[in-house]
Amino acid sequence: KGYTLEKPLAEVLKKLSAEKKFSGECGESYLVLSPRSKAADAVFFIGLGKKEKYKLSCIRNSAAKLLCQAKSFQHASAALDLDSFAEGILTSEAAGAATEGARLSDYRFDRYKSKPSPKKETHLTLVSQHEDSTKSIRAAVAEAEILAEAVYFTRDIANEPPNVMTPPAVAKAVKAMASKNGLDCKVLGLSEIKKLGMGGMIGVSQGSSLHPQFIILENRVKSSESPIVLLGKGVTFD
Repeated sequence: KGYTLEKPLAEVLKKLSAEKKFSGECGESYLVLSPRSKAADAVFFIGLGKKEKYKLSCIRNSAAKLLCQAKSFQHASAALDLDSFAEGILTSEAAGAATEGARLSDYRFDRYKSKPSPKKETHLTLVSQHEDSTKSIRAAVAEAEILAEAVYFTRDIANEPPNVMTPPAVAKAVKAMASKNGLDCKVLGLSEIKKLGMGGMIGVSQGSSLHPQFIILENRVKSSESPIVLLGKGVTFD
């Protein structure tokens, strides 16, 4: 409702459907080169399945697939039409999900490659005709960028070998990240961990010659709501 394809693209899509080459099932895709479109020299159709069932995760996957496809064909730019998604999903939500999907699919860890292959750059543009949503779209994209950077940081730590990313190295990396982003960071050493009676943590760390580190990160914001506490663990030597 309220959304129509360019006539040439609509004809292409109708033909693909008639030939049973593209039905729009979730995860299905089809690349059309020289589609007689004024906007692009190639169009990549991505199936989302029935609109009543798909979620933001479908948009994340679609953006990731689009970016990977554009890179494989060495396109310098690609555009994702946010207005093509079903009703019930805000344009800003679609923008945030698309940004997350594209950024996370673009992650690489090649620090230890002797000759890392040059990274193919493809500029992804999010397109929408809803001018009244510009402010909320920009906010959603900015938040998604922050989330992606946080995931990149975590993946970098997880991908390091255990002889490099030891407990002290993890603590050092987290301290640097916290300082950069205005977070409070406190690291407890072995003696403090013993005083607090953290026997389980001490027991696990006996498998390593290095002492454990207990890292506390705090993001202090003014809010009337109860604080959110997340607890995790990281074993660096197995």
